[in-house]
Amino acid sequence: MSSTRAPPVRLSSLMEPSSRKLMVMSLIGIFAGQTWLVYSDPAGRVAPPLSELALEGRKVWHDYNCQSCHQLFGFGGFLGPDLTNLAEEMTPARYEVILTEGRGLMPSLDLKAEECDAIAAFLTEIDATGVGQLRIGDSLSDREVMAAWLAECAPESAPLTAEQHLGAEVVLESACISCHLPNPASALGAPDLTLAATRFSEEELLRIVTEGIPAKGMPAISLDDQQRTALYSFLEWAASHGDRLASRFASNQARQTGGFASIPWFEYE
Repeated sequence: MSSTRAPPVRLSSLMEPSSRKLMVMSLIGIFAGQTWLVYSDPAGRVAPPLSELALEGRKVWHDYNCQSCHQLFGFGGFLGPDLTNLAEEMTPARYEVILTEGRGLMPSLDLKAEECDAIAAFLTEIDATGVGQLRIGDSLSDREVMAAWLAECAPESAPLTAEQHLGAEVVLESACISCHLPNPASALGAPDLTLAATRFSEEELLRIVTEGIPAKGMPAISLDDQQRTALYSFLEWAASHGDRLASRFASNQARQTGGFASIPWFEYE
C-alpha cells in the first residue's frame, strides 16, 4: 500500500495579495522609522573634535586593527571587551603595560611610549562622548563607591590618620579599585584590595606594587617612600573595614537593575 505525501503549503499561498502588500509595507515602515531614529539621534554630534594627540591615537588604533577584537560603542570584534569607557579604569602606566606586554589573549604590541600616550588620549576622549554599554539604573563607578565608603567610615566610626588618608589617595589616583574589587565582584579575578595586608607582608606587597606583575596586566606604580608607607598603612586600615566596602558594591550592583521601560533603546547617555 503506497502513501502519497501532500506537497508543502507555502505561507505566501495562504495570504491574500493585499495582506502580503500590507506586511511588506509594514516592514519597510519599520526599517524607515529605525533609520530615521538612528540618523536623527544627536548623541555624539555635540562632542568636540578629537585633539591632535587623540587623532594620532586613532591612527594607531586603525594601524594595529584594534577594532578586529575590541568595540567602540558596540561596533567591532567580540574577542576582547568594549573599550568605549575604558579610560574610567585606567592609568598611563597601566596602558603602557597592557599595550606593550600584552595580557591574556591580547598580544604585546611594539609601541613607543608616545604611541601609548596617543592611544590613552584617544580612548580618554572617546570615553567623554557617551556610554558604550547599556547601564540600567543609577549606579556609581568603582571609584565613586570607594570614595563613598571612605566618607562613611572615616569621620566617626573609623577615622583615618593623615598617613592613611595619603594612602587612600594613592589607591584612588592609581585606580587600584577598578581591578581589586571585593571578591567575587572582580571580573578580572584580581585579589581583594581590602585583604591585601592580610595576605602579604609589607615588604612583599610593596615589591608587587613597585615592580608590578606584567604577565597579569598589573603595572608598576611609581611611589616615593612616604607614599609606599602610607599605602600599606591604609591597606591595614582597610583590612578591618572591608566588609562595608563589599556591602556597598553589592548595593551598587542592585541599583543597576531596572524595568523594561528604563532601557534607553535608541541612545546611551
